[in-house]
Amino acid sequence: MIASALVDTSEMMSAISKLQDDPDLHAYLINRVGKSHLRQRIGIETEHVADRFGQGQTLFNIENWRTSAAIIKFLLKITGMASRGRANVVDFRVRNNTVMLPHLPKVFDGYTVLHLSDLHLDCLKDFPERLAQAVAGLKYDLCVLTGDYRFLTHGPQQPAMLGLERLCRDIDKDIY
Repeated sequence: MIASALVDTSEMMSAISKLQDDPDLHAYLINRVGKSHLRQRIGIETEHVADRFGQGQTLFNIENWRTSAAIIKFLLKITGMASRGRANVVDFRVRNNTVMLPHLPKVFDGYTVLHLSDLHLDCLKDFPERLAQAVAGLKYDLCVLTGDYRFLTHGPQQPAMLGLERLCRDIDKDIY
């Protein structure tokens, strides 16, 4: 438990250090998200590393207990709640909301926006594929993606990015 937390901590500090040492990557990210947001993100990641060990107060933090996640997963499985939760995650609901805007130009009459929010694309392995299949059959003029793209606020983002890439392949309109 503690050894794996140390590895995570050193990997995170290494990634932050690499970002600060790589001027091209740093400049790209500042251009992409802005200086204040990048500083905020680095702060969140750094604070998370400190929180893993209670900021010097305690060595035992619940996030360091990898077995607690396994125990929770086991309890959900034996009670049948895990399969119910997975089923709920992929039970997509399409809601159609008509918005009446009296001063909207006529060219937008009947214009349809597909809004996907709080996707948490890394929560289940097959989630992005199932969501892409659900989106593929919808009719819309424009797609807007908002909200949380990954499940956790820290750590690796690659699974969420791969899920987003998969989803975007089936969105055949402009995406914002």
